[in-house]
This record gives sequence, C-alpha cells and structure tokens, in this order.
Amino acid sequence: MTPAALTRWSPAPTLLPSIPVDEWPIVELAGERWRVAPVPWAPIAIGDAPTVAAAYGCELPTKELVDAIAKAADFHVEPTPLTNTTEKLTINCQRHAWIVASQLAGVERDQLVVGTHKDVIKTPQGLALYGWHRRNGSVWQPVYHKHIASFYDYSQGLRLVRKV
Repeated sequence: MTPAALTRWSPAPTLLPSIPVDEWPIVELAGERWRVAPVPWAPIAIGDAPTVAAAYGCELPTKELVDAIAKAADFHVEPTPLTNTTEKLTINCQRHAWIVASQLAGVERDQLVVGTHKDVIKTPQGLALYGWHRRNGSVWQPVYHKHIASFYDYSQGLRLVRKV
C-alpha cells in the first residue's frame, strides 16, 4: 500500500532511488554504518518526510549524517536555486527536476549524489531543512526549523537512510 504522502505532489517524485535498499551505498559516521539512498526523494513536504521514510523502513538523517554523505559522495552537482519566486510551485518543481536530471546525465544509478536538494533532517528540536551542499563543501541552507509541516518547494528532498 502506498502512503498518501507518496502520491500527493505534482509532479510525482522522480528521484526516488530505483535500486533496492540493500544495494545502496554505505556511509560511516561515528562508528555506525548507514545505507544511504543514492539520490533524494523530491519534492517532499517537511511533515511527510517521516511517513515516507517509515514506509521504506528507513529514517531521516541528522545534520552530521548529511555532512558525512556529502563528504562520501561519488558525484556532486552545484546547487541551482531558482530566483523567480513569482512562478507557480509546480512550474518550479518541474523546472528544477529538469535541471537536476540534466546535471545527472551519465551518472550511474548506484552512485551517491549530493547537491541536488536540501535535506529534511531530524534534530532534537524537531524536523528541519539543512544542506544543499556546494562543491566547495559549504551549505546553501543552514539548519532551518521555521517552515510549517505542510511546506514544500522544489529545493527540498528526503535522503532515505537505514542503519546497517
């Protein structure tokens, strides 16, 4: 059964990894090993991220894990913020999906990719957005808690992770 959160958005999430969790790359952090989705699920509302993660037997990453993923990445794209805020959300989602797809041309589906989206993360204060790592290692989005649970836009995604 597919949770409602998986079918709610338009356009449909197109970056869900197409390989089994057991074949996802492994990232190590503080002595723990994590299976990490090669690319994020996007777009996603902040409040829907835990439901989607649970539906796949996964969880949300922490800031520290997102940073470790960025360091371990096989392929890194430069974030592409869209500055025209007058466009409709669906147009921005479609436009960004096209930009990301063109950046990923030729990338193998099992390669760990970063820079495509901000991550929905778990923190002691609740859910937040973080990341969108640039090639130089800096982040576009510091930890940000101020969006409501139903908020989503083209630039936020869910990196599914599962402890090994």
